[in-house]
Amino acid sequence: MSDTTDENEYYEFPEKTINREQGESITLRKLFEKNNDDEYILFDYKIRNDVDLPYNIPDHQRHPQWSKDKMISLIDSLFRGYTITGLIISQHISNGKLRYDIEDGQTRLSVLQKYHNNEFEFCGLTFDELPEEQKNIFLNYSISREILTPIRGRSVDDFQQDIHNIFERLQMGKALTDADKYWNRSDQPGVEFANQIIEEYKDNDHNYFGTKTYSSKARSVLPEFCAIIGAVLYDQYGPAYRFQWENIKKNISDHQKRIIRTFMNHYLDIITEAENANIPNSNKQAYNKCSKFWGSICMDWKNDNNTLEDQKNKWVNIIKISRNSPNFIKGSQTLYNGLPKSAKQNTTNEAIQTRLQRINDFYSNKEHFTDVYRIEWNLP
Repeated sequence: MSDTTDENEYYEFPEKTINREQGESITLRKLFEKNNDDEYILFDYKIRNDVDLPYNIPDHQRHPQWSKDKMISLIDSLFRGYTITGLIISQHISNGKLRYDIEDGQTRLSVLQKYHNNEFEFCGLTFDELPEEQKNIFLNYSISREILTPIRGRSVDDFQQDIHNIFERLQMGKALTDADKYWNRSDQPGVEFANQIIEEYKDNDHNYFGTKTYSSKARSVLPEFCAIIGAVLYDQYGPAYRFQWENIKKNISDHQKRIIRTFMNHYLDIITEAENANIPNSNKQAYNKCSKFWGSICMDWKNDNNTLEDQKNKWVNIIKISRNSPNFIKGSQTLYNGLPKSAKQNTTNEAIQTRLQRINDFYSNKEHFTDVYRIEWNLP
């Protein structure tokens, strides 16, 4: 008898939570129908979450980024009658009307509509320049629809969670970024508050946090802000989605929000004073990266070993030295000489603690640790 336990013996199979229905196929003629004002009335790739449009691209979807060659290839496939696969859509009710969120196929549909809207040429012709025969081939092309609805009794929130899971699994192999994964969870308390504080810092004239152009299309700073919340509240610093996915689901009280804003104001005060020194020919600093400054400053702030004023003075000086010294933290990073590579750049708690200890050692005895670790730095 084998000593190996069958791993399936203890596996609990999941229950079905989603209904899948093959809806009637729909032609591009119907999907791209316009009103008398020349506006699309069923779907418009330029508009997201419009309650008046039956077909919508949900916010968690990425914006189309196909190359021109790939767009041309899609139009070529359509005219040849090739399959371009259909739409997977989730069904919702809004203001008493049925609406469909496109969970898969939005990029293809957007490209087709761009061509229909004369935004690029195929075989040297825009859509309006096509002979009627070719126009009809395009407009009569039929696309299948798979409609997703919740099992009876499943809540709206649970259905939305299922849709998030389906979206991420459909994107497997398409390299979802951490920003995509967080954005896909914008209804979770942690991501919702991260978006809120990003908006609050958008008006900062110097754009220290990289929030000036933040939008559904340009959302690369979102993981760092989710991580700031995770670091302040739960001692979890890494911005990668795998570090914060449980934390973003937790409710955030008004008291906790004040704590987060207190840290952000402390951090902004440090940056502002250091930048106001107007150091000539300085290195440009990355203030919205956990691996650069905010992670170490946050951990120092939470340790509370010194007064806030002492902390602020220390970090202002560290940033000023860094700005005036090409190899201090940037370049060959001589401040971290002797540390493992992972400790120099990773965003794990252990790596940040290691960097913070080196910074504190250096700051407390610059001459000694400069000699020991061959640190290159210049006073501003």
